[in-house]
Amino acid sequence: MWRQVISKRVFLILVLVIASLSRFSLADLANEENDVGGETTEVAEAKEKKEVKVKPMMRVEVIDPYVDMRTGPGRGYPVFNVVEQGEVVTVIKRKPDWYQITSKNGKTGWTTALQLSRTLKTSGIPVKLPNIGYGQYQKNRLRVGFSSGQFMSGELKGAETFSVTAGYRAMSWLGIELAGGKLYKTDVSGSHYGMNLILEPSPRWSVVPYAVMGYGIMTLETQPGQADVKFDDSKFNIMGAGVSYYLGSNFVFRGEYRHYSVSASKGDNIDEKESLGEWKLGFNTFF
Repeated sequence: MWRQVISKRVFLILVLVIASLSRFSLADLANEENDVGGETTEVAEAKEKKEVKVKPMMRVEVIDPYVDMRTGPGRGYPVFNVVEQGEVVTVIKRKPDWYQITSKNGKTGWTTALQLSRTLKTSGIPVKLPNIGYGQYQKNRLRVGFSSGQFMSGELKGAETFSVTAGYRAMSWLGIELAGGKLYKTDVSGSHYGMNLILEPSPRWSVVPYAVMGYGIMTLETQPGQADVKFDDSKFNIMGAGVSYYLGSNFVFRGEYRHYSVSASKGDNIDEKESLGEWKLGFNTFF
């Protein structure tokens, strides 16, 4: 009973976190207008990249150890100033993936949208920039996450699951993920570990679909005096599909369904395959 109470509380906390993050408005940097000057090479490039002013100008606090300021909107431009943690900067205008900012000492330069996304408004609310979306998430190689779910079919129907993951994006559309977790039911408990491949298309929508396939090991223990299960230490293959939704502040919500094909075994006996179905809800953060 206590395990069910704890699992329900953890799941409720997860839902509240997702709900609070999703309230961050996209109107933080609204009312943009074109910023075009004379007919120079730099201005021609600005036209092509749709350089826009940010109105009203936003003041944000740096929470990273530092933010680099470059002389232009690109990694080929040199870093001429560094804004330290805790300093407040003013956002002036943006280009795709870059923002022009002014530091407290009056220096003006450009920083990446990814660095600026890890800042706070002066009110203490995390900033959600309009062009920091799931595409930025996919450019980051490393990610970690947490999920909670429940088996909906098969021998473990009704068992609640909790998992943690660590992943690496090898390509823009392909990721590798290590996962481990626990499962709990009235008459059985256990652990599961595995490695998955995550296939995601290039992000063009607010909700991005993905496919997952993987391989792992599951270990089960039956509670004394309870009904026995068909398998204890078993290997499994999974196939599944899900959707990701970028919440902002470096968080991505994930919802998915997985089908397990388990090599049902008990001791030295190997029986037929056992099928399990599981739904999962969770979130990832990236860096």
